[in-house]
Amino acid sequence: KLRSTYEQYLSRVKGYRRNWATPRCYVSYTPAQESYAQKLIPDLQDAGIYIVMDIERVQLSDYVLIFDTLSYRALYKAPTLAFSPDVKLIKNRLAKNKHHLLAIKLEGGGIASQHDLRVYKPGDFSDATHYPVNLSNLVLGLYAIPLNHASFKPLRKSLHIQWEHTLCHLPTEVTT
Repeated sequence: KLRSTYEQYLSRVKGYRRNWATPRCYVSYTPAQESYAQKLIPDLQDAGIYIVMDIERVQLSDYVLIFDTLSYRALYKAPTLAFSPDVKLIKNRLAKNKHHLLAIKLEGGGIASQHDLRVYKPGDFSDATHYPVNLSNLVLGLYAIPLNHASFKPLRKSLHIQWEHTLCHLPTEVTT
């Protein structure tokens, strides 16, 4: 039911941005995070986000998502040959367009009852049960729609309330 509510919400977001350019995004992740990336990427594509798969095709206006975990930070500090292009891209973003660099937090999930839409931290996916709510917030950000936009505030609240009534008491850990 929560997923159904999210999909209704998503259709409103896509309708609102119908005549705007499609947001583009590159997802940077370590081999240990591949299973989580393979979950998130199709959800972003379903939301109408164009996923840039080839790092050589990433443009300055594209968003870059990174999975902020201990394993990612370790690989960033001591990159393998295969991960070096990601490090170069991220350093470039930090220097030129850090507003299009988004960290996805996957570790350190808090107590589910502490979720509050007024103090939502963008990109915090550390609570697996809160995934549809966090995904909707991420999609709004990628579409450059403020979280407090009057047209979407009631939808965000409705989705969050439904989460509180269904999933908030389940285990919260994300496995990467």
